[in-house]
Amino acid sequence: MKKLFYISFIILTFIQLFTSNIFAQRDMFSKDVDSTMVEEQHVAVKDTSFSLTNYYTPDIVRNKLEISLNSNGNLSSSNYSDSNTGAFGSSYLNGTLNTVFESYANTRKHISLMQVTGNFNANITSSNTKNTITDLLNKTVYNDNLLSFSYNNRMYNSNNQYLLLGGYISFQATTNNQSQSLNNTSTDNKQSTTEFYVAPTFGVGMGRIESVEDARQTLYIVDALSKAGVLSRELSNDELFKLTQIISLVKNKRFLDSRLHLMEEITAVDSFFVKNSLLDKSDAAYFTTLYDNWENGALFERKAGQTVEVSLTPYATWGSGKNSQDTVWNKSVGNRMGGNLAISYSLEKPASLYLQHSVSAQLRLFSEFPVNNYTYSSTSVGSTVKSNNSGANVSLGYSLGFYPNSRTYFQTGISENAQLAYQKDINTGLSDSNPWTKSIFSNTSFNLSAYYYVSAQMRISVSGSVGDYYSVYSTYNNNSIQGAFSATIRYSFF
Repeated sequence: MKKLFYISFIILTFIQLFTSNIFAQRDMFSKDVDSTMVEEQHVAVKDTSFSLTNYYTPDIVRNKLEISLNSNGNLSSSNYSDSNTGAFGSSYLNGTLNTVFESYANTRKHISLMQVTGNFNANITSSNTKNTITDLLNKTVYNDNLLSFSYNNRMYNSNNQYLLLGGYISFQATTNNQSQSLNNTSTDNKQSTTEFYVAPTFGVGMGRIESVEDARQTLYIVDALSKAGVLSRELSNDELFKLTQIISLVKNKRFLDSRLHLMEEITAVDSFFVKNSLLDKSDAAYFTTLYDNWENGALFERKAGQTVEVSLTPYATWGSGKNSQDTVWNKSVGNRMGGNLAISYSLEKPASLYLQHSVSAQLRLFSEFPVNNYTYSSTSVGSTVKSNNSGANVSLGYSLGFYPNSRTYFQTGISENAQLAYQKDINTGLSDSNPWTKSIFSNTSFNLSAYYYVSAQMRISVSGSVGDYYSVYSTYNNNSIQGAFSATIRYSFF
């Protein structure tokens, strides 16, 4: 309890400090940014400096609709002879249909993402064993269907303040029918469940986080072409910015053929160099250098900016289930309602072309209103179970990324996740004076990952994590430390 209190105090102080900072820097992402407002480090390309922090993506609107259908199965049959003579056969058939519609927009006025998905899966399994003693047939028909809709929209004003509107809705239905016939005696077992979930989100915030790996890629391309001796002159800051915007636009074009997309991308960048008379020559060295840095210059995600956000997410779930075996059945109907109130802070700061700082902090309060779970069957009247669950959750995280070149990275980070919750169960017809049960957990983890491109022959990859987990539930305490490590060295002799 004390640990959670201290962490909560730290996170609130932390957010307060950065909130005042972000209000002072609220125009840092506008086009006419005042460089004196933000302490920045610039990356030099010869005598030209270009700030990753000041880059912003152009207006992007992208839609896609994809449908995938998969089917697989197997069939086997065998005869055997020992003390009994018989045969065994089995079959399996599975089909999956997945659909997704996605609409993404990133403009100065709003950032939105809408997704509509449908996942439908069905399979049939059967087996038959027949000999002089046994005649057994098993058959299972299973299907699982999920429809979901998600929407998230941050609408900005000229001061980089935004209104958040969003939500998530889903409907899931599953059935599992099993039948068995043993020596002409049949039994049936049928199970079915349905669940409907809705969770709207409302919030306000300030600040904006931009993806800047395209700006980083621009610097790699220009620097590599300069070293190859194909550039006629240095690029100005304005030219570097315009080239990066072209790169961002062409990357976000929707293409059904990846080869055509690559051709469009290389053509767009090449046209910029030609149009602005930036090339001394366009030989094989130029195109191979451009292609290499296009393929490998933006392998790692880089971001810049910061946000402070307060959001409210109420939710409700309605579900039902039925389990029947021959003439005996059981049914349950339940609903769950609650909500989350969260205050969050995120910071992404590219300290240079090579260093990236990432900070996240969140304080979340949650409460679940009485849950009604009514169960009844063919042999009983039924009963209702209610429960209350409320508490607070705190999460903190920091990571440092080091990117010495386009193919190598080192990342390390530490995170803390702590929660205090109270739960109370109330059974209808019994005393409602059941005591509240307190639970506490804390998870502190440290992680490290690296990929070192030593040369074309040698690559080294390392990853590891160490975590301390502590939990208390009623009279039960648990404290454990867990760790994992992986390392690979790859060397090609020829």
